[in-house]
Amino acid sequence: MFFVYPIGHDQETYSRPWFTWGVIAVCALVFTWMQVAAQASTERVVYASMALDQARKEHPGAGLAQAQVDAAPPAVRPWLQELVNEEGAVSEDLDVAAADLIAAVQSLPILRVGYVPVEKRWSRAITSMFAHAGWMHIVGNLFLFFLVGAILEGFWQPAAYVALYFGAGIAGVVAHHLTDPASTVALVGASGAIAGCMAALLIGFARTRITLGWFLWIAIYVRAGRLQVPVWVLAPLWGGLQLLAWVQGDKDGVAYGAHVGGFVFGLAFALGADRLGWIARDGGHL
Repeated sequence: MFFVYPIGHDQETYSRPWFTWGVIAVCALVFTWMQVAAQASTERVVYASMALDQARKEHPGAGLAQAQVDAAPPAVRPWLQELVNEEGAVSEDLDVAAADLIAAVQSLPILRVGYVPVEKRWSRAITSMFAHAGWMHIVGNLFLFFLVGAILEGFWQPAAYVALYFGAGIAGVVAHHLTDPASTVALVGASGAIAGCMAALLIGFARTRITLGWFLWIAIYVRAGRLQVPVWVLAPLWGGLQLLAWVQGDKDGVAYGAHVGGFVFGLAFALGADRLGWIARDGGHL
């Protein structure tokens, strides 16, 4: 088992990264809400599923209307589709149980804020950037964002930095959508936006050294350490690995398309920002 994780950088900063801290705070609040709400919503889904199964047993000849199934979240629609029988007997119990299940699934936090490609709700492209699926997801993302964002916010014009963050995040969602527009899985996470910020470091801060911690564990052999890697090596290497995984169609639950989309946008936007004079270069590294 081998882990690599960022733990610092050697770039001097001269101001407090208020926007970066604000994004981290919002993500933390959203994550807390999701953790609390998920437990109640999951229990509600379980009970609703049991009630629907019971209604099916008690009314075997009854069926659901197609319109009711079409209104269900995509994740549960295939299951309900099996119950469609508009010529069958009418059962209020079955209709109520199905409606309860639909409402329960819709109450799941990840479906309320995440972007589901097949639904094409583009407002979720924004909300999904502040939601995360688990502790490892949010800690890894936000710590990296803290390191990268503190550098960018200190040297970019404020409006340009905000535009970079949201633009890269939206670009990541679009790329993810194009990868699998029929997907019923919700996309959450600030990875696309953070990928854009990483790419933006290449313009003006390519020589900044990122400190990486590493941990190796093979049976009883355990080693750990740290090393410094310049941005001009680390960012392209990371971006290339994301692109390779995306092209190969890796199915490990990571939204590689979002990473690639955000990275490409961030690099292009930073090039434009540099030409327009929106980036103040630090003589200590350039």
